[in-house]
Amino acid sequence: MKDAMDRSARLPPETALRAVVHAAMVHQIERPALAHAVEHLSQHLSLGRETAVLTREMAASVQPLVTRIAPGAGPAETRDTVAIVKGLISAAMQNGDPGGPALAERATRAALGYLRQFCADAGNNSPSRANSVQFPGQSV
Repeated sequence: MKDAMDRSARLPPETALRAVVHAAMVHQIERPALAHAVEHLSQHLSLGRETAVLTREMAASVQPLVTRIAPGAGPAETRDTVAIVKGLISAAMQNGDPGGPALAERATRAALGYLRQFCADAGNNSPSRANSVQFPGQSV
């Protein structure tokens, strides 16, 4: 993930998000049985402190990208964005989705949708930030 963040630092924000989401998906899907077992076990073991540290580290590494997309987004919005992407990928894995470009695009759209709504709610919905990515069927 750190490599993906480093490589995407000079890319346009939405392109960078796609690259980071793809890296997260590959990382999570690389060993599906292990990922599922760890997720299941972490709920039953006393790993709260370790999980919280990892969550904070992930959010800290993603924060600069999130604020490039949604100026004013703070730690809570960054944690939400990470949780949305991770949750969507986890749910897809549990349903037998093999991953790939379609899953990465769905996770990216979910994250961008959340961040666009944050901008709209915060009054930061400038066209250059909140509406810069157009999806099929989306009116301009």
